[in-house]
Amino acid sequence: MATNWCDERPSGAIIEDLMAWLEAVDLLDNPIHRVFYEWLLFTGLRKSEAFNMEWKDVHEDHIHLPMTKNGRSFDLPILQTHHEILAPLRGLSRTWVFPSPKSMVGYITNPLRIPWRLLIR
Repeated sequence: MATNWCDERPSGAIIEDLMAWLEAVDLLDNPIHRVFYEWLLFTGLRKSEAFNMEWKDVHEDHIHLPMTKNGRSFDLPILQTHHEILAPLRGLSRTWVFPSPKSMVGYITNPLRIPWRLLIR
């Protein structure tokens, strides 16, 4: 397997106070958006990869991402903790993990912003 290295540099943005960040997420009115942010934190996925996640791609031991930023599919190992994060969303949609009845595509595309600023080092 070949690895393609990207010349990108990290932005240096960090969450300095994780508890304060979690409190900000917990204050969101939309429970789907709360789970969305927690999911990103615990998986490291890009938001664009999480937006259109489908239940058919969530398996007991991994998530299958059919298309990533680099144009390839990817399987991400997951744990019981990940299933517990997603549990409140089960049954909301047969297709989409993060559904949105207001969205033309059926899933969230513009989650509520949390009142938070990342620290840039």
